[in-house]
Amino acid sequence: MSKGKVCLVIVNLGKGGAETVLADLANRLAMNNEVHICVFDDLLKQHLDPRCTIHVLLNFRIPSFLRLMLIPFISLKLFRYLKAHQITNIISFLERGNYVSCFLKFFTSRLNHIVTVNTALSQWYKKGTLSGMAGRSLVKLFYPKADSVVCCSEYIAAEMMNSFGVDGHKISTVYNGIDLAKIDKLKEGKTDIDSNVYTFIHVGSFYEGKNHLMLLEGFSKFLATSRKANLVLIGRGYMREKILTLISEDELLSRHVITPDNVENQYAYMFQSNCFVLSSDFEGLPTVIMEAFACGLNIISTDCISGPRELLTETLEIGKRLSAEIEIGKYGILYPVNNAALLCKSLCLMFDDRVLAEKQKQHISKIKGDFDINRMADSYASLLRFNTSE
Repeated sequence: MSKGKVCLVIVNLGKGGAETVLADLANRLAMNNEVHICVFDDLLKQHLDPRCTIHVLLNFRIPSFLRLMLIPFISLKLFRYLKAHQITNIISFLERGNYVSCFLKFFTSRLNHIVTVNTALSQWYKKGTLSGMAGRSLVKLFYPKADSVVCCSEYIAAEMMNSFGVDGHKISTVYNGIDLAKIDKLKEGKTDIDSNVYTFIHVGSFYEGKNHLMLLEGFSKFLATSRKANLVLIGRGYMREKILTLISEDELLSRHVITPDNVENQYAYMFQSNCFVLSSDFEGLPTVIMEAFACGLNIISTDCISGPRELLTETLEIGKRLSAEIEIGKYGILYPVNNAALLCKSLCLMFDDRVLAEKQKQHISKIKGDFDINRMADSYASLLRFNTSE
């Protein structure tokens, strides 16, 4: 009996969170299945099991104004590849990967298509904007056609059903997994962190949604209290130069903010820090919080849609959002979105209250195994459908 075949679809294999999840999932599925990965372009930064087959659907980069118009064309190329290799199971990632894969459902019913949703689309596609209206319309058109819709948080699962018309029977929640063994192996490494100084760390792409500006404002307020600590910022993105300029023009920040470039091993930095800080305006389920769990860090996070509340509190309250106070969860501290003053309060509390910090670390050590990549892979594998002859 031959192995079952599955194709994972995504725009490219850059260094983003969804790309990392796909790579980790592909590596696990490859242990028992024939895994193909179809990408739109040749940006390949992920480490993949050599048993995985990578196929680049296009030999050119798509200009932004053509991305949606080329969905049928890319979908046709994907269909031909699937047919040639007799693949009927597809798992797609990110919006364009999902649109292209879902488009196949317009002219074939033989595919078992699993869509993944890794961000709160209501926040990504804002109401009242042309791009937001277009995005919401595409999601409502395409996603209900999938056989399964896997959401990375309970909030997103509810949103898919209530706001985007996906049949609740098709929806399941699977937390993105992390490779605990790999992270542990990468804990050693050279960094420019001063082990004698308390260190906060933020890991995330430099774009508006991560709200580095508020993070720096809150950290500046923290430094103004005469407490001594450093903040490490790791990430890539189009706003990086703007953030670096802002830091360089502020005497206090320039002495206490570390911005290493081209970091290949973020985990070495995380293991050598004390507390991870998330400043995002919105998320899906922030994998970086689970990575911080694995690195033994304390956590401070915005109470944003969605994910942090599910990860940091013991009792899930999907609709609850902080507005004027902080909340001490079992596994970390939550503060309101875009609130530098309450971020400062959270930083001070974590810095000062070592009893609280140690207690939360002990709780974290007991649950980090719940997010192991193997659990996620098993959940996805249960959604695959193979012919008995495969």
